[in-house]
Amino acid sequence: MPLFLFRWLGAGPVTWLAGACTVLMLVDLLAAPSATHFEMSLFNRILAIIVLWLSVAFLRMHARMRASCMESEARYDSLFNSSNEAMLIIEPHSGSIVDANPAAVAFYGYPKEQLTAMRIFDVNTNDEAETRDNMKHAGNGASARFVFQHRLADGSLRSVEVSSGTISFRGRDHLFSIVADITERKRGEQELQRAHAELERRVAERTCELADTIQVLKMEIAERGRVEDALRENEERYRSLFNNSIDGILLATSGGDVLEANPEACRILGMTEEEVCGRSRQEVVDVADQRVTALLDERVRTGKARGEVMFIRKDGSRVPCDISSSLFADKDGQLRACIIFRDASERKRTEEYLVRTSDEIRDLYDNAPCGYHSLNDHGVFVLINDTELNWLGYRSHEVIGKMSFSDILADGSKEAFEETFSRLKREGQVKGAEFELVRKDGRHVSVMVNAVAIRDGDGNYVMCRATAFDITALKQTESALRRSNERYMLAVQGASDSIWDWDLETNTAFVSSRWKEMLGYGEGEIQNAMEEWMSLIHPDDYQVALESLNNYLDGRTPEFCLECRLRHQDGSYRWVLTRGACFRDSNGNPHRMAGSHTDITERKLAEQHLLAETAERLRTEQALREKERLMLLQSRQAAMGEMIGNIAHQWRQPLNTLGLIIQRLQLFYNSGKFDANFLRENTQEAMKLVYHMSRTIDDFRNFFKPDKEKCSFSVHATILQTISLINESFKAHHIQIDADTEGDVRVLGFPNEYSQVVLNILLNSRDAFAERDMEDARVVIRSFSRAGASVVTIRDNAGGIPAHILEKMFEPYFTTKGPDMGTGIGLFMAKTIIEKNMNGTLSARNTGEGAEFTIEV
Repeated sequence: MPLFLFRWLGAGPVTWLAGACTVLMLVDLLAAPSATHFEMSLFNRILAIIVLWLSVAFLRMHARMRASCMESEARYDSLFNSSNEAMLIIEPHSGSIVDANPAAVAFYGYPKEQLTAMRIFDVNTNDEAETRDNMKHAGNGASARFVFQHRLADGSLRSVEVSSGTISFRGRDHLFSIVADITERKRGEQELQRAHAELERRVAERTCELADTIQVLKMEIAERGRVEDALRENEERYRSLFNNSIDGILLATSGGDVLEANPEACRILGMTEEEVCGRSRQEVVDVADQRVTALLDERVRTGKARGEVMFIRKDGSRVPCDISSSLFADKDGQLRACIIFRDASERKRTEEYLVRTSDEIRDLYDNAPCGYHSLNDHGVFVLINDTELNWLGYRSHEVIGKMSFSDILADGSKEAFEETFSRLKREGQVKGAEFELVRKDGRHVSVMVNAVAIRDGDGNYVMCRATAFDITALKQTESALRRSNERYMLAVQGASDSIWDWDLETNTAFVSSRWKEMLGYGEGEIQNAMEEWMSLIHPDDYQVALESLNNYLDGRTPEFCLECRLRHQDGSYRWVLTRGACFRDSNGNPHRMAGSHTDITERKLAEQHLLAETAERLRTEQALREKERLMLLQSRQAAMGEMIGNIAHQWRQPLNTLGLIIQRLQLFYNSGKFDANFLRENTQEAMKLVYHMSRTIDDFRNFFKPDKEKCSFSVHATILQTISLINESFKAHHIQIDADTEGDVRVLGFPNEYSQVVLNILLNSRDAFAERDMEDARVVIRSFSRAGASVVTIRDNAGGIPAHILEKMFEPYFTTKGPDMGTGIGLFMAKTIIEKNMNGTLSARNTGEGAEFTIEV
């Protein structure tokens, strides 16, 4: 019966029933029960005690749950509904906005009922698929930030930064999004007040619902589970808002001691949460700043405050921050402070940049290379830059608002200005207007003005913005140009050369009278046209002249210079040198061309005579070259004979050795000593001899191969190669060759011809030794570098060269050996090779013991 009453009547009536049961139990205890009613009385007493205990337990639990709910709702109210940032709770699958804080309602401009009936795709300008991808990314568990364009109720678009994470709401996972307006950061707080009343209503409704659910024990236990879930959900929402906020959040005592700090606050302050918590206001905020005191006073009066203060980082540096602070009471009734702040360093830097930019723009305006001014409806200066003031010699306070443009005009420009100013106000724009201004010191300045009219909403003239260019120098240049044209015309009339000027745009030409006289025409006998000049060109020169002109006009040749024949009035042709230059526009297109004509007929006749003489000389030189070629061929053939003898010397010993090897093979075979090892050894030895003889052939063949062009070669290597060709021959004549070189000297020339020179000198030394039949015959070759040149000396001890022969030894066909021993061209060709072909010197002298040849290249 009591349990039924508890379920039906609820907690209040049960409490009354428990009291009544208690009174009945006390009366029953005081009364003397009869034996027949003892069992019933004991049951009633026990039941009354149980009902009383249950009532007290559930009332206590109800009180605790109500207190916890109120504390959670207070914290939620402080962070969710009291935040200045727009916050949305979004169902991730459908995109429906299931809850929105007042800041979001104020930001988007929709009523909350309409906003919560909308989907996030209705405000996000991105397409739905892309938005769903972003929501899926944010729903993976990690907080994410995005930048979108959101559309407000009035149709305007705002750039927003959205920080999203997952929370549990009404028993399901939802997206919790913080929307920061990065176009306009601050909004009014009227929606927050209305939201507070709405929150109070919701708290009251939930309280009534909780009171109604305590009707029965089972319902109370189930409700307690739901309340605990709600508490966890609120805590998660609070924690998600607290930890994922893009603003720093501090919870502190009313005295300023920090109790909690979110990650963004720790990042701004450069500390960990443990380092921030417990710090006093003086350790976190620069209290020396007068703004801090003003904000604290405002918060004491109104319960909230906002402004800008300097926070102190761990390293002692100061960080400017925008701050919003409010007071609230916790579950124990203690007054607490919620401080929301954002790093304003970037904004401060932007403001400083704007100030600098403004100064730079002003500096550019004042120091521009042209003048700027603005005139009101009466033509009075309202703005003028320093450049134009410097032109005029005035200061700004003397001109702005006091002088009109007419006051600085010369008398000859005032009437033109009145007409131009009227046209500016009527048509709204003037370009290229030229005026003469009078400086403060009386001097005149010529300017060209471009102006644009500024009008109000009704189209009425307000002022103008004008740009003035100092064209004084241009005017002086025009005057100088006129004088120059006068001098040019005088020079044209007095010049011996003829002058022409061709306007390509109109295809008209000007030619001086001297040009006509040069061809025998009078002033009126030939027209000033380009076609007249083209018609006088010799037919053989016409195509060349046309191509030369077109190539120059098209930019393919840098200058125009042409020699051609023009027909004289008497029918003969005169050679004329035509030179010219063209003027091109900004695109490189020619529009005017001018030049001169010079009569070069006499020079051409002289050139033709000179060409005839030159041709004759070339024929003579060609004959000499052919003769020289034949001599070189004879020299090579003579050297070839010598080389055949040298080859015989080079091959005689290897051939003898090869013959002995062959005989030895037969001998060993007959004696039975022939085996594989013996055959291999003799075969290897024979192949070495064959390779040596083959290499000898290659060396001689390369020696006689003519060089086609100059190359860099080693003098030392060339000398050694030459010695290798004749070494066997010299050994046969018992002549020793010593080669002494200093470093590897290199020469640019013809290595084979150089080798032939060395060979000729060495063969002459060998012949000298053969005539004297000396026992200690020796040739010493030295090569070294001197003053950047290669020097080679070839010295022998063969007794020297007689003086009368030393003078003629380099002449062609000079020989002392007789016609059957030499041709007399060896040393001549050696000198020709060194001095003509390689730009060096070849000389000879006697040293006492013998002769010394010196080759210097």
